[in-house]
Amino acid sequence: TRPSLPPAALLGHLGAATPVELLLPAVRLAGAWKVAAAVPSLSMLARDSDAARLAAIAALREIANEPALTSLKELVAGNQPASIRAEAATALGTLDFKAHRDLVFPAIAVQDEKAAQTIWRALFATKGTPEQIAAALPKDLPKPAVTAGLAAARELGKRGEALVKAFTSLSETATSPAAPPVDTSRYLARTKTEGDAQRGELVYRRASLVCTTCHAIGGAGGKVGPDLSSIGASAPLDYLIESMIAPNAKVKEGYNAILLTQKDGKQLSGVLVRENPDEFILRDTLGNELQVPKASVTARENLGSLMPAGLLEQLTERERLDLFAFLSTLGKPGAFDSSKANVARQWELWPAGPSPIAEELPMIKRAPGLVTLTLVDGRLTRDMITEKIALLPAGTSSLHARARFTLATAGKAKFNLTGARKAWLDRSPLPIASEPSPTVQLAAGAHQLEIELDPAGLPEHLKAESEDVTFIAE
Repeated sequence: TRPSLPPAALLGHLGAATPVELLLPAVRLAGAWKVAAAVPSLSMLARDSDAARLAAIAALREIANEPALTSLKELVAGNQPASIRAEAATALGTLDFKAHRDLVFPAIAVQDEKAAQTIWRALFATKGTPEQIAAALPKDLPKPAVTAGLAAARELGKRGEALVKAFTSLSETATSPAAPPVDTSRYLARTKTEGDAQRGELVYRRASLVCTTCHAIGGAGGKVGPDLSSIGASAPLDYLIESMIAPNAKVKEGYNAILLTQKDGKQLSGVLVRENPDEFILRDTLGNELQVPKASVTARENLGSLMPAGLLEQLTERERLDLFAFLSTLGKPGAFDSSKANVARQWELWPAGPSPIAEELPMIKRAPGLVTLTLVDGRLTRDMITEKIALLPAGTSSLHARARFTLATAGKAKFNLTGARKAWLDRSPLPIASEPSPTVQLAAGAHQLEIELDPAGLPEHLKAESEDVTFIAE
């Protein structure tokens, strides 16, 4: 219930000295109740309190009176740290992008790629904002902001096509030689004679294409689009090419996306997993299941495939042929057969301190690392690891990687590890220095393998395999 007057007790809890367990609820109530008198205290917390900053900025957005907007505009100014500018820009942009775009774009421009992508996603989720951004996108945005925006736009599927076009025009790939007009029959013939599946896998895993966000191979990857593990063995090559060039031509049953518009103007898109009389359950492009009350929905629109048209426009013709060749080999006997789960295809990376890994585990459970997918054959290459290290805190001197597996019945399991400096199995050290392929007695159930890497001396690739266990990806 919203009080008629600002409660003095609530305002008294909005000081930096208030314990966090009391401070955060008080900040959230101030926003939910739109307590105008709380704006000065919320502004101070947004600047000075690491624990309450996010909640304070969210509360200012909820209040949204002139003093609150003035405070948010001060927080997004160039003299503030990038992290504060990011949150304030998100708040202003999702309130009224058109009114605040001259503040939002400069704030995005100073972010790293990961932070910029978070802002873009929030803005794209607001009704009408994607169209406004596409029409007003600055020509001088730095590369991290453009790359992040392009990736976030592609997550929107069909709804993001105008954004994809706008961001692509700013990206380096826009200067690539223009691809010739689409000719399916010509691609079909040339893929068979000129396509290189190994190069094609690298194209498939390119972050800017976000293929792995929606699709899985060998259990590793997204769950929004169809699983591609056996697509090459089950679908003709001409079907694969057509699906890439014109995603909406043939949408696999169960993968038609919908767009829901809510009463507050927020828009949610994803594949409809199921619905009941009270709610829709969507799976978004990040694999999250969203429960949307039907009472909050004002409009529903069918989108078809979430995969946007024009995805191949950023690729050269050689890269297209290689990508088609890679997809056409999936599921067939050979190097791209992912039917066996005896190799780790997903690792979790995080920076580690000097303490033993057993002491790091409680921290890891609270703060998961960066999910990293391997090549189909299980190799996590030096370049792939380096790409992820760029997203970790600067100065990371030691890197840990974790893979999970299960064992159906208790017994011995032999592991072949490549590229590991140190290794632990369920917190117990593995003697890989003296036994590069250790055999361990294990109980039935779930286990985890952990590896230490040196960022300054990365191996050519990291790989873990065992014929005795089933590696899993979550």
